[in-house]
Order: sequence, then C-alpha cells, then structure tokens
Amino acid sequence: MRLIGLAVVLAVGLSLPPLTRPQALLVINTAVTITHRARILEFTLKKHVPVIGTQGAWAEAGALMHYASSLTDSCRRAAVYVDISKHVGRVNRESIVIDAVAA
Repeated sequence: MRLIGLAVVLAVGLSLPPLTRPQALLVINTAVTITHRARILEFTLKKHVPVIGTQGAWAEAGALMHYASSLTDSCRRAAVYVDISKHVGRVNRESIVIDAVAA
C-alpha cells in the first residue's frame, strides 16, 4: 500500500467534480489546511458552500464564521485554578513559578 500525502489528496479532491453538493464545510486546523486556506476558500466560494473554521483566521480570510474556544478565557481559567491550588496548598513556589504566571 502506498501512502499519499494529505496535500495531494486535497489537491485531487478540490479538482474533481463533486458527486453531491455539500451543505457546509467544517475545517479543522492542521498544517495542511492552514497552508492551503486560500485554495479551500476559493473552491468553496465557487461552489457556494459555507465554511466554518476552528480559528478566527478562517473568518478573517473569508469563511462564514469560526467556532472555537477563546484562548484568553482558557488562560484566565487556568490562572484561577493555579491560584486556588496555591491557597489550598497543592502548589508551592518550588513546583511552579506562580509569580511569572500571575504577572
């Protein structure tokens, strides 16, 4: 069995006529999809297929929307958990640099 690179599969897939019209496309961020973002969006624009990306850059590049968690909120929640653990005594200054994280 011969392995084919994902970029080759993507190129062939975008060049073939579809058997059915897709209702939408959800794109998950990988090195290949980020590299070929413009081609994917150009293809879906021609076919009138709405695109949803998993990062804000997809919406900025022309996708209908993006759906993802907020990195800022995730970091804020993690800091709260570290702070709670610090007060409970589970985390001490030797196990994590709390001052650098909190600053």
